Amino acid sequence: MANMTSDTLTKSNGTMPEFKNKMQMTEQNLEKLSQDVGERIGSSTAKFASSASEYLKTGREYVHANPVKGVAIAAVAGVALGSLIAVTMGRRH
Repeated sequence: MANMTSDTLTKSNGTMPEFKNKMQMTEQNLEKLSQDVGERIGSSTAKFASSASEYLKTGREYVHANPVKGVAIAAVAGVALGSLIAVTMGRRH
């Protein structure tokens, strides 16, 4: 039994530095991967914010140029949304 324990320790000591190196490499790879993903998400978020800002600007310009149409579009959207909510709530009961 003592020999078996001694042999196991000897074998594990030989592989322990190798295992530790692999773990460190894996940790470094995961860190780099998370940085890359973070950069991509940041870039996508910036593009989305820019697009949303541009849409808002365009929408405001349209409403300023066509106030009656803007109010009509808002009214139709409100009626449609209200109808959908009413239908959805009616099906639950």
